[in-house]
Amino acid sequence: MLPKTIQEVIDQLENIIQEAIQQNSPMGLFPSLYKKVTIKVKEGIEQGFFQNPKRMEMLDVVFANRYILAHQQYLRKEVCSQSWQTAFDAVHERSLILLQHLLLGMNAHINLDLGIAAAQICTKDTLEDLHHDFNQINVILGNLIDEVKNEIASVSPMMYLVEWVMKNREEVFAKFSMDAARDFAWLNANNLVSLSQNDQQTAIQQLDQQVAKFGHFITRPGLLLGLVVRITKFMENKDTLQQIEVLQ
Repeated sequence: MLPKTIQEVIDQLENIIQEAIQQNSPMGLFPSLYKKVTIKVKEGIEQGFFQNPKRMEMLDVVFANRYILAHQQYLRKEVCSQSWQTAFDAVHERSLILLQHLLLGMNAHINLDLGIAAAQICTKDTLEDLHHDFNQINVILGNLIDEVKNEIASVSPMMYLVEWVMKNREEVFAKFSMDAARDFAWLNANNLVSLSQNDQQTAIQQLDQQVAKFGHFITRPGLLLGLVVRITKFMENKDTLQQIEVLQ
């Protein structure tokens, strides 16, 4: 059963995290961060932060269910999106650092899923009405970013070096940020909502290939960033359970 309310989303994310903890698996890293953000969104809905709270909860649930369904499909060895397949396969690569696991989840969920979810709950005529509340999420994320960076740095002290190299030496990574990803998702929503159902499926498949390609780059970055990642991995606390605990 997929969640129907934002509280059920939070509960389901917690179930995924607990399963990962039992298996000592990096599969629990991204949902730990995701649960933190979802709790803040729920608080915003309850406190009147959004113009249309009911619609925002609908977006949150539809959006989250794309990740939750992909997770279920992967565990059942069924076909899921290429973007999530790339992110989930990466949990078995012990050479990756914490930041890479988080970026892989963010890449699949924001660059692929978010635009699809927005287009799913709107029509061409109503999508612009969502824009304000869509952008309000950026405010929530902005308020969380320093906290999350400090949490990551507590178990991965070289994280800031990786971030600096990403922004200043790796052109592909330099173009990737939370704001840029959400802007990309909004563009995708505008494109998808104007298409027929068949054309939507074609566009989603093409988008999935593009996002998956970037996911592969996250796991196999360039020479300089690859070297920095190896140094970061050496200095990083490799206890997956402690990494999950810190993110929560």
